[in-house]
Amino acid sequence: MIMPESNKNNNSGWGFNIKIKNLKKINIPIIFFSIGYNVFHGKDKFIPIFKEHIEECVRKSLFFGLRNYESIIEVKKYLPENLQEKIKYQPCPTTVIGLYERETLEVPFEKTNKIAVVVAFNKIKYRYNDNIKNVLEQLINYAKYMQENGFDVDFLGHHLFDTYGKYTKYFKRRGFRILPLYKYTKNNIYKLYK
Repeated sequence: MIMPESNKNNNSGWGFNIKIKNLKKINIPIIFFSIGYNVFHGKDKFIPIFKEHIEECVRKSLFFGLRNYESIIEVKKYLPENLQEKIKYQPCPTTVIGLYERETLEVPFEKTNKIAVVVAFNKIKYRYNDNIKNVLEQLINYAKYMQENGFDVDFLGHHLFDTYGKYTKYFKRRGFRILPLYKYTKNNIYKLYK
Protein backbone atom coordinates (compact mmCIF):
# COMPACT_ATOMS: atom_id res chain seq x y z
CA MET A 1 0.00 0.00 0.00
CA ILE A 2 2.76 2.46 0.80
CA MET A 3 4.21 3.31 -2.57
CA PRO A 4 3.80 6.31 -4.89
CA GLU A 5 2.43 4.15 -7.72
CA SER A 6 -0.20 2.38 -5.60
CA ASN A 7 -3.66 3.74 -6.37
CA LYS A 8 -1.98 6.90 -7.67
CA ASN A 9 -3.78 9.98 -6.36
CA ASN A 10 -3.25 13.55 -5.14
CA ASN A 11 -5.19 13.11 -1.88
CA SER A 12 -2.60 11.05 -0.01
CA GLY A 13 0.22 10.10 -2.40
CA TRP A 14 -0.14 6.42 -1.51
CA GLY A 15 -2.66 3.56 -1.59
CA PHE A 16 -5.01 4.97 1.07
CA ASN A 17 -6.83 7.48 -1.12
CA ILE A 18 -8.68 9.74 1.30
CA LYS A 19 -8.37 13.50 1.69
CA ILE A 20 -6.72 14.63 4.92
CA LYS A 21 -9.78 16.70 5.87
CA ASN A 22 -11.92 13.53 5.63
CA LEU A 23 -9.32 11.43 7.43
CA LYS A 24 -9.45 13.90 10.33
CA LYS A 25 -13.23 13.47 10.57
CA ILE A 26 -12.96 9.73 11.28
CA ASN A 27 -13.76 9.17 14.93
CA ILE A 28 -13.70 5.38 15.17
CA PRO A 29 -10.53 3.34 15.74
CA ILE A 30 -8.42 2.78 12.63
CA ILE A 31 -6.16 -0.24 12.31
CA PHE A 32 -3.52 -0.60 9.59
CA PHE A 33 -2.83 -4.32 9.67
CA SER A 34 0.30 -5.73 8.07
CA ILE A 35 0.61 -3.22 5.26
CA GLY A 36 3.65 -3.07 3.05
CA TYR A 37 6.07 -0.29 2.24
CA ASN A 38 6.66 -1.51 -1.30
CA VAL A 39 8.73 1.24 -2.84
CA PHE A 40 10.87 0.16 -5.75
CA HIS A 41 14.57 1.00 -5.62
CA GLY A 42 15.08 4.59 -6.68
CA LYS A 43 11.32 5.25 -6.90
CA ASP A 44 10.70 6.72 -3.45
CA LYS A 45 9.43 10.05 -4.78
CA PHE A 46 6.26 10.65 -2.79
CA ILE A 47 4.30 13.81 -3.50
CA PRO A 48 4.48 16.43 -0.70
CA ILE A 49 1.06 15.54 0.79
CA PHE A 50 2.30 12.04 1.67
CA LYS A 51 4.26 13.10 4.76
CA GLU A 52 1.31 14.94 6.32
CA HIS A 53 -1.08 12.14 5.35
CA ILE A 54 0.98 9.28 6.77
CA GLU A 55 1.50 11.28 9.98
CA GLU A 56 -2.24 11.73 10.36
CA CYS A 57 -2.86 8.03 9.68
CA VAL A 58 -0.37 6.99 12.35
CA ARG A 59 -1.68 9.62 14.78
CA LYS A 60 -5.27 8.39 14.40
CA SER A 61 -4.45 4.69 14.34
CA LEU A 62 -5.10 2.34 17.19
CA PHE A 63 -2.53 0.03 15.61
CA PHE A 64 -0.19 0.66 12.66
CA GLY A 65 1.51 -2.57 11.61
CA LEU A 66 4.07 -3.02 8.85
CA ARG A 67 5.18 -6.36 7.36
CA ASN A 68 8.92 -6.14 7.91
CA TYR A 69 11.55 -4.22 9.84
CA GLU A 70 13.01 -2.43 6.83
CA SER A 71 9.55 -0.99 6.10
CA ILE A 72 9.36 0.26 9.68
CA ILE A 73 12.71 2.03 9.30
CA GLU A 74 11.59 3.68 6.04
CA VAL A 75 8.18 4.84 7.27
CA LYS A 76 9.65 6.26 10.49
CA LYS A 77 11.66 8.67 8.33
CA TYR A 78 8.39 10.46 7.51
CA LEU A 79 7.21 10.72 11.12
CA PRO A 80 8.03 12.96 14.06
CA GLU A 81 9.75 11.16 16.91
CA ASN A 82 6.63 11.06 19.11
CA LEU A 83 4.76 8.98 16.48
CA GLN A 84 7.57 6.60 15.55
CA GLU A 85 6.92 4.31 18.53
CA LYS A 86 3.40 3.61 17.23
CA ILE A 87 4.78 1.69 14.24
CA LYS A 88 4.75 -2.06 15.01
CA TYR A 89 5.98 -5.17 13.29
CA GLN A 90 3.05 -7.25 12.01
CA PRO A 91 4.05 -10.08 9.66
CA CYS A 92 2.08 -10.75 6.52
CA PRO A 93 -0.79 -13.10 7.39
CA THR A 94 0.35 -15.49 4.65
CA THR A 95 3.51 -16.22 6.64
CA VAL A 96 1.71 -17.21 9.85
CA ILE A 97 -1.58 -18.57 8.53
CA GLY A 98 -0.51 -22.17 9.08
CA LEU A 99 -0.45 -21.55 12.83
CA TYR A 100 -4.20 -21.03 13.01
CA GLU A 101 -6.75 -23.82 13.05
CA ARG A 102 -10.17 -22.28 13.61
CA GLU A 103 -10.64 -19.76 10.81
CA THR A 104 -12.67 -22.16 8.66
CA LEU A 105 -14.95 -25.03 9.45
CA GLU A 106 -12.50 -27.47 7.94
CA VAL A 107 -10.19 -29.85 9.64
CA PRO A 108 -6.70 -28.32 9.69
CA PHE A 109 -4.55 -29.36 6.79
CA GLU A 110 -1.91 -31.95 7.33
CA LYS A 111 1.63 -30.79 6.91
CA THR A 112 2.74 -31.07 3.32
CA ASN A 113 5.91 -30.50 1.39
CA LYS A 114 4.38 -27.71 -0.66
CA ILE A 115 5.99 -24.42 -1.60
CA ALA A 116 4.33 -21.50 -3.31
CA VAL A 117 6.23 -18.59 -4.84
CA VAL A 118 4.41 -15.43 -5.89
CA VAL A 119 5.54 -13.98 -9.21
CA ALA A 120 4.96 -10.38 -10.15
CA PHE A 121 5.23 -9.34 -13.78
CA ASN A 122 3.48 -6.01 -13.55
CA LYS A 123 5.79 -3.01 -13.27
CA ILE A 124 8.65 -5.14 -14.57
CA LYS A 125 11.03 -2.22 -15.19
CA TYR A 126 10.77 -1.22 -11.52
CA ARG A 127 10.99 -4.72 -10.07
CA TYR A 128 13.78 -6.25 -12.14
CA ASN A 129 15.46 -3.52 -14.19
CA ASP A 130 17.29 -5.37 -16.98
CA ASN A 131 17.86 -8.43 -14.83
CA ILE A 132 14.55 -10.27 -15.31
CA LYS A 133 15.87 -13.24 -17.28
CA ASN A 134 18.49 -13.90 -14.62
CA VAL A 135 15.88 -13.62 -11.85
CA LEU A 136 13.56 -16.02 -13.66
CA GLU A 137 16.36 -18.54 -14.15
CA GLN A 138 17.18 -18.35 -10.45
CA LEU A 139 13.53 -18.91 -9.52
CA ILE A 140 13.23 -21.89 -11.84
CA ASN A 141 16.51 -23.38 -10.60
CA TYR A 142 15.29 -22.95 -7.03
CA ALA A 143 11.99 -24.66 -7.87
CA LYS A 144 13.78 -27.55 -9.58
CA TYR A 145 16.11 -27.95 -6.61
CA MET A 146 13.16 -28.05 -4.22
CA GLN A 147 11.37 -30.60 -6.41
CA GLU A 148 14.46 -32.78 -6.40
CA ASN A 149 14.31 -32.64 -2.61
CA GLY A 150 10.71 -33.82 -2.37
CA PHE A 151 8.73 -30.58 -2.53
CA ASP A 152 5.76 -29.73 -4.71
CA VAL A 153 6.26 -26.22 -6.12
CA ASP A 154 3.62 -23.89 -7.51
CA PHE A 155 3.91 -20.31 -8.64
CA LEU A 156 1.12 -17.85 -7.83
CA GLY A 157 -0.03 -14.85 -9.82
CA HIS A 158 -2.15 -11.98 -8.53
CA HIS A 159 -2.67 -10.31 -11.90
CA LEU A 160 -3.34 -11.13 -15.55
CA PHE A 161 0.25 -10.09 -16.34
CA ASP A 162 1.44 -12.90 -14.07
CA THR A 163 -0.40 -15.66 -15.92
CA TYR A 164 -0.65 -14.36 -19.49
CA GLY A 165 2.32 -12.04 -19.87
CA LYS A 166 5.31 -12.77 -22.06
CA TYR A 167 7.42 -14.00 -19.13
CA THR A 168 5.06 -16.81 -18.16
CA LYS A 169 6.54 -18.91 -20.98
CA TYR A 170 9.73 -19.39 -18.94
CA PHE A 171 7.76 -21.28 -16.33
CA LYS A 172 5.50 -23.20 -18.69
CA ARG A 173 8.46 -24.44 -20.76
CA ARG A 174 9.99 -25.88 -17.59
CA GLY A 175 6.75 -27.59 -16.54
CA PHE A 176 5.67 -25.13 -13.85
CA ARG A 177 2.24 -23.61 -13.62
CA ILE A 178 1.28 -20.17 -12.38
CA LEU A 179 -1.99 -20.33 -10.48
CA PRO A 180 -4.28 -17.34 -11.21
CA LEU A 181 -5.18 -16.18 -7.67
CA TYR A 182 -7.25 -13.33 -9.09
CA LYS A 183 -9.79 -15.99 -10.20
CA TYR A 184 -9.98 -17.62 -6.76
CA THR A 185 -12.58 -16.84 -4.12
CA LYS A 186 -11.32 -15.33 -0.87
CA ASN A 187 -11.94 -18.60 0.93
CA ASN A 188 -10.01 -20.57 -1.69
CA ILE A 189 -7.08 -18.14 -1.48
CA TYR A 190 -7.15 -18.57 2.27
CA LYS A 191 -7.12 -22.38 1.92
CA LEU A 192 -4.26 -22.24 -0.57
CA TYR A 193 -2.06 -20.09 1.67
CA LYS A 194 -2.93 -22.19 4.69
